[in-house]
Amino acid sequence: MGRKIRTREGFIVDSGSGEVIDDKPLESSGDVFWSHELCADEERVEEIINSIVPGLVEVLKAYLRKKLCDASYTEVNEVLTTLWSGEASTIFRKALSKRYRSTPSIHESKAFDLAGLAGLAVYRCLKRAGHSDELVLEVLAEVSRGVLRSELHNTVNELLKEFRNCRRKALVRWISRPLRESIDVEHASKALGVEVRTLGKLSYITAKVLGLGVQITSNKVDISSKADEPSKVVEVLEFLSRRLGVELSKPLPVVATIIIKLPFKANLNSLATYERGEHQGTRVKIERGNYTALVYPTTVNIYARLGGILDKIESVVADFLPTLCTHIEKELDCSIA
Repeated sequence: MGRKIRTREGFIVDSGSGEVIDDKPLESSGDVFWSHELCADEERVEEIINSIVPGLVEVLKAYLRKKLCDASYTEVNEVLTTLWSGEASTIFRKALSKRYRSTPSIHESKAFDLAGLAGLAVYRCLKRAGHSDELVLEVLAEVSRGVLRSELHNTVNELLKEFRNCRRKALVRWISRPLRESIDVEHASKALGVEVRTLGKLSYITAKVLGLGVQITSNKVDISSKADEPSKVVEVLEFLSRRLGVELSKPLPVVATIIIKLPFKANLNSLATYERGEHQGTRVKIERGNYTALVYPTTVNIYARLGGILDKIESVVADFLPTLCTHIEKELDCSIA
């Protein structure tokens, strides 16, 4: 068994295999399941619609978010004028205008052209550390060509590597739910050869299936894996579906554990003071909208809420790196060795 990591939700996973080691289950939720007699029961139909609507809203939000990011301001404004008027339209236009005002600068665009999102994140990082636009872009360009001439070059190189590997190394918790009838936990325990455990009124089992850690309750299956193993997660669910006799939904990534090794030392006191961080022994905890970061002097553990989107792994790291670079223990040396 490799090194153990405790995730944001309290589970302990093995950093090598992604296996859930801790047996603490997901809490139960009042999910509603389909049955063949639905249409004869109007109350039941209404109950199911009410349970489905929030999920549909999230799907629409994700779809619209992508469309709005691709559309021009004029296109979006025309749609708003057609659909809405009054206060709602005004609020939406203000938010949209703010987004367009925050589009990348010329220097940021150059950094992106040099090294993609990783380059943009590192550019912003070093800018926050106090380096000039010209120097950062020059170093980025040289590092992209394999030139390492100073401490700053080495730092940029290490940050780029960490960023590009963050998804491959991340551990992700996936959730799948039974599509029709609930899971018979007693039957599942026999089928997988493990004991049923209880927490209050909740019954659950934990098992290792095809090398991945799995937790099963009556209304959900929780799987831990590396972020680049979605096909293996699907394979596990197909195996469980056959073994348990239950049709399971497509797995959605819900939480990622991301570990970033820093090529510099972070000033924890400064970080806690100016970033509303909380001292926790040898680390500082920082809460943001969709992630929590535990910052050690040379390592960061980020627990990101994915909401079904794996690409949030990179966006979360890109968001937090510049914050870290504002609080480097000592200035990076850019003189040529």
